Amino acid sequence: MYPTKHLCLHLITGIIAMFAIAVCTSCKDHDDEKPIDYEKVADHTVLMYMVGDNNLSSLLENNVRQAHRAMLDSVELGTLNLVVMKDNRQSGDMLPKLYWVHRNAKQQLDTIMLQSWPEDIDTADPDFLASVLKTTFTRFNTPIKGVVLASHAAGWVPVTTNHSYDSPRRKAFGYDQNNQDKVTGSIELWDLATAMRQGPKLDYVLMDCCHMGNAEVAYELRDVTRYLVASSLEVQGAGMPYRKVLTKLAKCESPSDLPDALDYGMRCYYDENAPYSGSKKGASIALYDLTFMPQLASSYQQLIRSNADRLGTLANADGLTISDWLDYFQFLGRESSGTSGSVHYKYYFFDIQDVINWLGEINAAAANSALQALSHIVIKEYHSDQFWSEIYIDHHCGMAVSLPETIHLANEAGYFRYFNPFHGEAEKLLAAYHLTAWGAMMGY
Repeated sequence: MYPTKHLCLHLITGIIAMFAIAVCTSCKDHDDEKPIDYEKVADHTVLMYMVGDNNLSSLLENNVRQAHRAMLDSVELGTLNLVVMKDNRQSGDMLPKLYWVHRNAKQQLDTIMLQSWPEDIDTADPDFLASVLKTTFTRFNTPIKGVVLASHAAGWVPVTTNHSYDSPRRKAFGYDQNNQDKVTGSIELWDLATAMRQGPKLDYVLMDCCHMGNAEVAYELRDVTRYLVASSLEVQGAGMPYRKVLTKLAKCESPSDLPDALDYGMRCYYDENAPYSGSKKGASIALYDLTFMPQLASSYQQLIRSNADRLGTLANADGLTISDWLDYFQFLGRESSGTSGSVHYKYYFFDIQDVINWLGEINAAAANSALQALSHIVIKEYHSDQFWSEIYIDHHCGMAVSLPETIHLANEAGYFRYFNPFHGEAEKLLAAYHLTAWGAMMGY
């Protein structure tokens, strides 16, 4: 997620909503109350995990206010447990806290503290995430379980070890500055999946963060959740419209209701950010059923093996430029985010259907199998024709994938600023790709 100037009106509206909520919200300390039978409070629990100790702080705070507002909007009294872990940079509210928001019989909100921390700690830490998941879903062992992850993110791309520039965007998920001026925490993709496996199997994960709509992320989380909502592009600064999303999720009576509710939330996000015009900068969002990810991975592995010689020859061909590769596929990353020193994501994220079709020129049977799996995985997708001023989207199946060969070519063409041969960062990117479950299976 990236903050943009056109969100001012949105933020003002959120501030007004905050005062309205403050009037009708009662705060309680769970330790002072009689024991609560959490399993009977509601049938559905959603944990909003908001790592906002960074330049997204005010935006994520507004997201939380929207979520509170949704609990007041919901007609279905007591059908949704909203649990929030928030860590931000707001004056007087800088320390991480985990609390439960519940609409009571007087149609007011009870805010019950589940856990607070006396000092600022790293919330973009896999062990911390695992502990929050355990605390939340031990207390709220409900039939429907969901998690929202909100912060900066960058798919599988790891944290750089070059400390001359602390970018908030070169990581899988999270960016915790500990209220300081340097990066102190982030979670690599493989560590994110390991942490989330410490909790129960989830019904859905909503990724309110950039570049998580790709095969590498989906495959890593295949045994963490059934449904995944994510974007192959950057997520606009305001993020998901939580007032609408949670109000719809509150109406879900069983996991079978989730696809329609999540689809509604995606359409609301898309409508607020697309098509590209004026203050709107475009959007892409998709809903995946991860049940079929093993089939896609197996078929894609056959494609890679069948094309090994072809890929190697093209990646090292004299005269072949990175532009030639971009002509093969729809790319979904911008060349830069406008911040000096940022990574050129256009060389990492390609439409996976394009790649499958291209690889299928050598192995049609494997391509057909992969496309069949993909048709079951991508349940719904929405994309604009343009994203910012840099990406024109002719087509998009809803999921992206990386080809490590393009890292070689981009490196040779000098398109890395801080992932470069001098620091060995291009090689580190390839090594990191191998650490993903997807990359390891493909043999990279």
